[in-house]
Amino acid sequence: MPTDAHLAHAIRDAVARAIAVAGLAGVARTIGLPGGAGDIGNWTEPLGLASLLVEGSLVVLAAAVLDSRTVATVRELAQAVSR
Repeated sequence: MPTDAHLAHAIRDAVARAIAVAGLAGVARTIGLPGGAGDIGNWTEPLGLASLLVEGSLVVLAAAVLDSRTVATVRELAQAVSR
């Protein structure tokens, strides 16, 4: 049965994915940040491209971890029901 620790992990994973997806969606390069108008539309900035790579990797990693936890939780529930 899922515990509070499972819920806390799921929430942290969801927050990490949301932050990474926001970066991938281009929040900092489309609407801009306060006082940072110079980077709007600058998609060839090397640090920006590196950031997108890292953020994309984080999304993939978080999805893999969440998927493995979901499978484990379903197995635990199935075993508890069959007892």
